[in-house]
Amino acid sequence: GVRCPLPKEKFYDRIRELALFRQVLNGSPQISLISGPNDSGKTTLMLRLLEELSTSEKSPRSVLYLDLRERGHSTVSELASTLGDSMESW
Repeated sequence: GVRCPLPKEKFYDRIRELALFRQVLNGSPQISLISGPNDSGKTTLMLRLLEELSTSEKSPRSVLYLDLRERGHSTVSELASTLGDSMESW
């Protein structure tokens, strides 16, 4: 399974955000991009959701998670290329 970097007791309940992402994952297939300021908890929030999904009896769908910090993207074309490559190999 997926492991969130923070133990449950240190993960500040982002109930509203988790509910929103669960709703998104239960909807039509799509590509969702999460963005925001550095160190605002985006990665931790997504890893918490993926951890829940990986241990759930009924996961709504497969999720491809990419941490885009691993590669620098200076143009939309570079980002699109990375997404295309990752989805193709997935």
